[in-house]
Amino acid sequence: MRFGFVDVPGHERFVSNMLAGAAGIDVLLLVIAADESIKPQTREHFDICRLLGVKRGVVALTKSDMVDSETLELVRMEAEEFLRGSFLEKAPLVPVSAKTGAGLSELKKALSEAAANASTKDAARYFRLPIDRAFAMKGFGSVVTGTLISAALALATKWNYFR
Repeated sequence: MRFGFVDVPGHERFVSNMLAGAAGIDVLLLVIAADESIKPQTREHFDICRLLGVKRGVVALTKSDMVDSETLELVRMEAEEFLRGSFLEKAPLVPVSAKTGAGLSELKKALSEAAANASTKDAARYFRLPIDRAFAMKGFGSVVTGTLISAALALATKWNYFR
């Protein structure tokens, strides 16, 4: 299975970048640091993902090696309370440690299962590509980037351009 990750910035000045990057996601990996719990940016990003209609996800409790078991359990309970009534209410909460590698295989498995159950993009639908950003590049002209939401792209030649 192939994944594409969009790491969204946490600073409020970059919320528009977060929106652009998150517009086409199918599965959310919500990251909560066990040594900090739920931060204001986590709440904002989660609210945006709910507004965008994200339906599936996994919660990673990172830095699990930096706290004792009681603190980790407290953060888990806070996360469960925060997610209650949302699309992540029944999502797996996986404690992980990048330093020790603990929980990484469980996280990979949870992400694979969430992705396998996510709805696929319908290539038969009308082409939809919301614009993430546009800029001019010297020597090339206008550049527009976006996130493909439906349909498919193909290289147009003079023979198939109008089909």
